[in-house]
This record gives sequence, structure tokens and C-alpha cells, in this order.
Amino acid sequence: MKTAFILLFSVLISSFSYSQDYDKRLEKLYSVEELTAMQKENPAKIVVLNYALDNAVYTLDLPLEKKSEFTESINYDFKKKPNFIELGLKIENQNQYFRINGSEKILVIKSEYLLNYELKNMKK
Repeated sequence: MKTAFILLFSVLISSFSYSQDYDKRLEKLYSVEELTAMQKENPAKIVVLNYALDNAVYTLDLPLEKKSEFTESINYDFKKKPNFIELGLKIENQNQYFRINGSEKILVIKSEYLLNYELKNMKK
């Protein structure tokens, strides 16, 4: 009985220590209920979203030959460098591209797949 209790206790402790906490900045885009459910059902997504807050957004020069291909545009503050949440966007299954208003640059929001790939390669 004592061994069973110790085993159960150690399993509970390890499961609590494994659960991934979400960054509070995610509450601006997701409800606490959504984030709590994500923690339980898909903790790997929380890891990706936490990483995405600081790593999902970057800018590139707008290729001259592709100017007409970028139909969606966005306002972007180069001094502040906002994250995807501050831009009002979500991480999608594919990269997202936006022409930045008032510039010759494009904004790229990395896909969930690419963010996962980066995380896996960081751990090696």
C-alpha cells in the first residue's frame, strides 16, 4: 500500500511539473478557458505559441517583381516590432504574407509547422 501511494504521488508530481504554462500575453487573443483546454489537450501547441510570441514575425524587402502579388496589407511599427497578437493575427497552418503600408517591405508570420521545426532543431 505504501509503495502504491508513493508511486501515485510521484506520477502526480511529474505530471504537474510537465504541464506547460502559457505566456500571459496569449490571453489577449485566447480566453483563459481556451488556453487551459489547450494545456490539457495539446500542450505542444502552448509551447509553439509561447515561442511564436517572440519568433513568429519578421520582415523582408518586397521583391520588385512580386509587388502586385501582395494584395493584403498591414500597418507595422518598425520601432516597436509587435508580435502576432499585437497585430491581431493568429498562427496558421501556412506562412502569412502582408505588404507593410508605407514601405517597400513585407511582413511574414511563420506557420505552426515552421515554428515546430525551429523548436525541434533548437533542442538538438
